[in-house]
Amino acid sequence: MLTLSEVGSIPDVDNLQKDGAAWSWFMPWYGDYTRTSTHNSLELWKKMFASDYVITLDEMPSLKN
Repeated sequence: MLTLSEVGSIPDVDNLQKDGAAWSWFMPWYGDYTRTSTHNSLELWKKMFASDYVITLDEMPSLKN
């Protein structure tokens, strides 16, 4: 299982699927890494969050008992 913790550029979801690896999560740095398109374009963010391959926090099941 692969994780990318504290990265500047997020991966492209097409590459995540093509690799066939079991991805658990990724987390980009904050600041300009998430607010400007220098490292991650708006199109890449939209593509990632719109993908059925990606589960966002709001789609996670509740783990409360």
